[in-house]
This record gives sequence, structure tokens and C-alpha cells, in this order.
Amino acid sequence: MKISPLFNHGIINVGDLPIPFDMVLNSAVLVVVVTFVFLKISWKESILTSQETLFSTKQSLSGKVFGFIIIVLLTVPGLINNEPAKTSITPLVLWIFLWIAVPVLGLIFGDLYAKFNPLALIVNREGISHNVYFASFLFLCLTWFELV
Repeated sequence: MKISPLFNHGIINVGDLPIPFDMVLNSAVLVVVVTFVFLKISWKESILTSQETLFSTKQSLSGKVFGFIIIVLLTVPGLINNEPAKTSITPLVLWIFLWIAVPVLGLIFGDLYAKFNPLALIVNREGISHNVYFASFLFLCLTWFELV
């Protein structure tokens, strides 16, 4: 018995989308922007600053340098080499370790990411943190490339 092509389903590439690709892009932009605007408007007070900490999150210079070296080792080979994503270790480290292992280890050991955050090397000495804008921009880029 042969199955009719009418019963096939699934999206293989962009041409198989049931809606126009421009509509997908516009919807993705709208979702990302509305989400960030909603978070900015609705999140008035930080819930993280009033909590009691069990472990110190003070970052040493060695932690900053270690985090920076790890980021360099993950990104530079992809920039200077044309290694495909299937054989690169970077997606594995980013999606498995940073998104799964760091939060789980954070439950046990406290805020590990704060100790090895490489963005802390870019610190304003006046006490006003501009890292938030840079990190927000990077997160916006990540979300955009993840959704689209």
C-alpha cells in the first residue's frame, strides 16, 4: 500500500513553512522585543538582592582570567578555522554545560557562574555597571539566532 503525499507532514526547510517566511521573521522580532519590554516594565525590584547567600560570590582575578581563557578557547577556533558545528566542541559546552550543568551545580555549590564570569573583566571603576547592557545585547542576539 502506497501512502499518498498528502499525508506527509513535517517541516524540513524554510520553503516547507505553512506561513510566509517574512511573517515568521516579523513574528520572531515581535516576540523577542515584546518579551524584553514586558520584563523591563514588570520587573521593578530585584528578587535576587534580598536573598541570603550561603557561599561567597566574590570573584577573584584568577576566576575572571580562567573564564576568559575558556571563552577564548571556545570561540577563537571557530573564528579562524572552518570547522563544522557537528565536530566542534563549542556547541556541546555551551548547550550542555552552561545551560544544564551550571544551574544544577549552582543548586549544590552556589552561584558558580559569578565566580568565573568573563564579562567581569569589563568593569567600570565608577561603580556603575554597563555590563548589563552588553550582556543584554548578547542575550538578545542569542535569542534571535535561536528563534530564527
